[in-house]
Amino acid sequence: MAQMPNAVPQLKEWVEDLLSQRPYSECAWMELSKGRWEARLPKDVAMRPPSEGEDMPLESPTPKQGDEKKRKRVPSSLDSEKKKPNKRLARKAKEKEDNSELVAQVRTTLPRTEEVVEKALTGTCEPERGATALPQAREVERETGADTSRAEGGAPRDELREIDLTGSPQISDAMIARPVRQRLEQIRQLQAQVDAIQTEAEEFKKNMDLTTSQKEAVQAQLASAEAQLRAAKEKTSVQAKRIEELRSGLNSAISSQESLATELEAAKSDVVVANTKADAKVAQFKVDVEAIQAYANSMVDHARWEARRESIEGVYAQGFDILAKIENAKVEEAGARKLPFPEKGSESLTESEGREDPDDEDAAPDEDRAT
Repeated sequence: MAQMPNAVPQLKEWVEDLLSQRPYSECAWMELSKGRWEARLPKDVAMRPPSEGEDMPLESPTPKQGDEKKRKRVPSSLDSEKKKPNKRLARKAKEKEDNSELVAQVRTTLPRTEEVVEKALTGTCEPERGATALPQAREVERETGADTSRAEGGAPRDELREIDLTGSPQISDAMIARPVRQRLEQIRQLQAQVDAIQTEAEEFKKNMDLTTSQKEAVQAQLASAEAQLRAAKEKTSVQAKRIEELRSGLNSAISSQESLATELEAAKSDVVVANTKADAKVAQFKVDVEAIQAYANSMVDHARWEARRESIEGVYAQGFDILAKIENAKVEEAGARKLPFPEKGSESLTESEGREDPDDEDAAPDEDRAT
């Protein structure tokens, strides 16, 4: 069915064309009424006059204009593909139902046609029953209508030849039996084709059901994928906004970092200048400290020498005072020795002399110290 997508619609149109066509027996008797019959028969076949019980058609042997149009309308694969309607997919279910009904109708009518044709074949063996077999076959063909074959309806005219039957007295039984056998064989072939097409239609229906289920599953997957894609788009939009915010923050941080770097460079230059100034101040302070220390040392030395000088001067002054006292004491002693004293007085003088001696001893070291 995948390779023949238009098989069922073509079969439907074909059966409708066959139903619209005129039965074969009626056309044959119409040709016989004119005296000419297109068949593969020898030229010496005599035309049998119709019996009293046979119905001779009074219609013209020429086909009607509607029949000609219907016969000319043979479906082709290219035309069907070109004229394929746009809403065919929407009408597939309806066409399937129509095709199934048509196939069921053909399958029910074919066995009846076969039985009637077999009876007609058995009846054609007897000459007296040949006249009644053809009307019965014509009635069956009128009832069924679907037993006519497409190959016979569209058979090329060049394969058949016109035979003059005006001089023939009667038609043989083989003349009647051959088309009926051919019709029976064609009906069997048509039934086999219908069975094959029905199996293909069932397989196509199963495939359509499977395709429908797969389509529903794919649609569900597509819906879930669309939902996931929508969620992913929303997530990506949120992430893009977050990235933009982070990028703006990063740019501000970079600009602040650059400003901090410039400030750091300025601070470094200020620190270098301050370091140079501090070094200069430290050097000057060291020089000042050294000068102050030298001045302090000189002041200490000066104070020390001043104190020593003052102490020495005091010692000298004290030494001079002692010498003056010693000299006075000596003068007084000499004067006292010259005066007359009693014994008691002499003892007191000796005691005073004894007392003055330690003073002299003490003055001597002082003089030594002063020197």
